[in-house]
This record gives sequence, C-alpha cells and structure tokens, in this order.
Amino acid sequence: MIEYDVAPAPELASASAPAPEDVRDVGGAGGIPPEAIRAAALRNTAVYASLYLRGPRRAPYNGRFLVNWHHREWAEIEQKHKRACILAARGSGKSWFWVFASSLREAERSPGCEIAIFSNSQPQARKRLRTIRLEIEGNPKLQHLLPSRKQRSLWGTDAICLANGTLISTAGFGTKARGDHPKRLVVDDGLSDENMTSAGVRKHHIEHFYSAIESMPDENDPLYVVGTPMHVHDLYGDLRRRGEYFFRAYPAVDRDGKLLWAAKLPRAALEAKRRRIGEIRFAREFLVKPLSDASSLFPSWMFEGPAERVDAVLGMPREAFETLGVRRFYIGVDFGLAATIGSDYTVVFGWGVDGDGNRWVLDIDRERGVGYEAQKDKIRRMGQKYRADLIYAEGVQAQRIFGETLAMETDLPVKPFFTGRGKHSDAIGVPGMRVLFENKKVRIPRGDGRSVELTDIWAGEMQAMTVQDGRVVSIADHDDAAMACWMAECAVRDSGQFDFTFSERPGDREALEAQEAEDALLDEAGLTAPDTPEEDLFGIVAATEHERMRDEQARADARREEQKALSGSGAVMARGGLLRAPPPSWFLGGGLGF
Repeated sequence: MIEYDVAPAPELASASAPAPEDVRDVGGAGGIPPEAIRAAALRNTAVYASLYLRGPRRAPYNGRFLVNWHHREWAEIEQKHKRACILAARGSGKSWFWVFASSLREAERSPGCEIAIFSNSQPQARKRLRTIRLEIEGNPKLQHLLPSRKQRSLWGTDAICLANGTLISTAGFGTKARGDHPKRLVVDDGLSDENMTSAGVRKHHIEHFYSAIESMPDENDPLYVVGTPMHVHDLYGDLRRRGEYFFRAYPAVDRDGKLLWAAKLPRAALEAKRRRIGEIRFAREFLVKPLSDASSLFPSWMFEGPAERVDAVLGMPREAFETLGVRRFYIGVDFGLAATIGSDYTVVFGWGVDGDGNRWVLDIDRERGVGYEAQKDKIRRMGQKYRADLIYAEGVQAQRIFGETLAMETDLPVKPFFTGRGKHSDAIGVPGMRVLFENKKVRIPRGDGRSVELTDIWAGEMQAMTVQDGRVVSIADHDDAAMACWMAECAVRDSGQFDFTFSERPGDREALEAQEAEDALLDEAGLTAPDTPEEDLFGIVAATEHERMRDEQARADARREEQKALSGSGAVMARGGLLRAPPPSWFLGGGLGF
C-alpha cells in the first residue's frame, strides 16, 4: 500500500490565516481601493471565491462559500507550482476549487486565454462546464464575463467563449479538448473506478496522459491533476513515483484523527458513511488509500503470466476450443434488469474445462439496458453455440423468471442459481475460485481487440473483489462479469467437474436457499440498497442559487447606489458589508502565511 504524503490538519484555533467570514469583513478606516482588493483576489483563488462566488443557501453555507484551511493551502500550492497532483477525499471541494473557482479566476486574470478541463467522461465534463456557465449567467459580480447574445457564437455544452475572449473547453479523458495550447489545464477525476482495477486500462490511461494531455500546455503554463485514487498503480500513483509533480493527499481524517473539514465532513457523518459503504471503499474514497494487490482476492499478477494469456479469441466455435482440449462447456448469467444509464450489465459468461482441469474463458457477452427478450436470446445463442452442459442463471427474486422461462422454451440445461450468502464462503463462494488462479489453471484468450477489451474488464472486476468482515465486496462500480464467472464455476462444481479439494458440505444448498429468503426481506426493507453518490459541492454552486438571480441583481443595484453615497468617505463595499478592519498581509501579498 502506498503511504501518501498527507497534509496535516491544523488546529483551527491556531491557524494564522483568517476564516472565510473574516475575509469578507476586513477593511480599513482610510479605505482600501477596490482595485487593490480585486488584484489580491486575482492572485489567490481562495480570496477570489470568498469575494466573488456564490454558495448554497442551506446551512452551513448560508449563501456564502466556506473556504477551509485546505482550500487556502491549495491556493498557495497553485501560486508556487506549475505541475501538481492533489488527491483529496470526496466532498472536500476539490472540483469546486480546481475547476470551478480557479478557472473563473484565471479567466478574469488572463483575458483571451484558453482553459481546458478534462473529466473521466464527456457527460461529467459537460456538467463541470454547465456549472461554470450558470454561475456566470446568474452571478451579478460576473456579469462582465457574460457575452452579449450577438457574441454567443460559442456558448454551448462543450466550450464557452467569455466576453473577454477567454475560451473554456471541456472533454472526457481520452478525447481532445477544443484548445490546442491551453493557458491552464486541469484533469479533474479523470479516472473512472469502473475499470481502473484493470491493469490494461490503467496502462492505457497513463500512456494517454503523457502522450496526449501533458503536452498540450506550454512548459511554463500550469497543469493540475486532482481526484480520488483508484489503485496504487493508477495515473496518480505513477505521477507520485516519477516525482516530477508536487504531490499531496488530503484525507477526510488524518493519521492523528484530525478532521479535514469539520463543517462539511463532520466525524458523525464520516462514521455513518463508513458503515454504509464499508471499510474498503471508505479507505479509498475518504482516506485516499487506493486499492492494492495486497487487499485483492485476485491480484493483478494472477492474470498476467504466459500460462494465463493464450493466443486464442473469445467467441470461437465449440470445435475450435475442442482442438485446444476443452471438453466441458458451462455458462453463468448475471442479469441486469434496469434499462437505464448507470444500471447493471447483463453478462453471459462462457466457461470451459479441459482434460487437465484448466478453465477457459470461452466468451463474454456484456451489455447494459437489455430487454427481456433480448436477454433470453443472448443466453439461447451462447448455450446453443457451445451445447452447454449446464447454465446457471441468477435466480434472485424477479430474475428467476428469466431462467425458468428459458428452460421451458428450449432444451437448454438452464437452472436458477441462488447466490445468497454462499458467495462469501471460502469453500463454495467467490474466494474458493482463488485456488484456480494460484495454480495457474485459468486460460484467457487475448488474440484480438475484442478479447483484450472484454477480458480486461472481467479481470478488473475480479481484482476489485476483496473480503471485509468475512464478506466478499467489490470496490468497483460493477461486478457483473465477475459474478457471472463465479456462477459458471459453480456450474462446473455442481456437475461433478470440480477437481480441487473444496467441496459443498451437507446442508449448504438448503442454507443458501434459506439465506436467499432473508436477503429478499433485507432488500425490501432497503437495508442492502447501494450507496447514493456523494453530494458534489461543485454541482451545488449554481443549481441551488439559480432561482435567486433576480433578487440578487436587485440587491446588487442597491449596493451600487449605496456605494456611490459612501464614495466620499473612502469606505469600500465587499459582498454585502462594509470593509472595516485592515487586511492581513496574506490578503494583499498573495501568500497565505500558514
């Protein structure tokens, strides 16, 4: 496990930098020129956000952004380093700071520049840009950046051009942004946890970053990589090992038990989150400790040896596999019932056994949003193609009807399979498959692009399997291919072809069925529902404030009139209140003075 350089949380009472409330209320009796305040804000993202950007109306924000000590530290890192990799807990405001606030500050500081933002997918990238666009449209303090309707030739979902000529473009990781040589580039959560457990996908992402993204900005222009770690050998781990980027990690709780951001991530909320998502995911997403082979049931080395990777292709006819020694043919089916974006995949997994007991990956049919009849057709086609000896189809609740109906409509040996708590068993569960990989008994076709792609996905899901409190859990978004593979292996075992020492004990099947009934009750009670995505501070910025656009505009007009009346006294207005006390040295000098 990588031990990251972790930023210690200071004692708030002793922190030298002022709290965000103080930032808005400082000033001098003699008055501070507005241009001096603006210059300070354009040098420091934390100050800029405090003075010019809106926050959610709900507590604890109350319409203002809570700029915590780590945001002020990020502002200092931004001033000192052109290349930096920042890992931070979910909910820490990393996207808000590095993408939203910092991009707007740079847009004002460098008119006519190009700013590029990369996220893990195009929809996610568009979400980032939409938030920036809505803030410009709805914030009276940023109206000078809003182009006239005649100027809005580029004011869309993938790129916007501001009134001062600044271009902000977004793209998904693996694609190219509109600007060729951005003045500032940010890779924000560029890695998706769906496939980051795959060694092949990780290698591709790393190569793409160095070949296509890192070369975009000039050497003296900033490039920041921010996110949450997925695996010790992902892009973030590679950047740390190379040592060319400033690297710092910000867990929600440091080694001494101090909280990163008590107002947004209080201890009670973190403990509740830990209980809901489990120790493994919590360690990765909130303690920024990535997955490693040490915590995986099926570490990466099990899939990378010459004995495992063979010059064959997925989907070959039965006869072709027979020439390679395969004698028995099995299929496991994991259904995906919801035909929606983000839903589970339907996976039909072909699994063969040769005369030496080696397992062969025959084929992987993996698709999301598949209807009832199409799912049956997938099973029928693969079952008939390989004349399967036994097909185990997931039999949980409504999914059971798929297998039962198909068994009645065809002569295929389809049987419902009940997972229950059996998947956690060292003997008959997912952990029991480890012996196959340890003894190099798995053969993985890698002979063409489709085979490489699908076996990488499957291997990634297997590597994401770990054990927590005696239960098998996955830290990936999906485990459908891994579960279909296990069902296929259970078909091998139950047909008498399992030739290792592990065997089903008397009463196991009855216990599984009883446990299945218990699982159904838990599901109905919502006790096993998947965790909802972490609420994103970044996305709240505009969404919660858009409705008060008219009211804030009216208040801004009133403040301007009041400022005119007070212009002779030297007082300066800032965010709805008079500036009364002299600013500390960090405010005007650009340094944070920790």
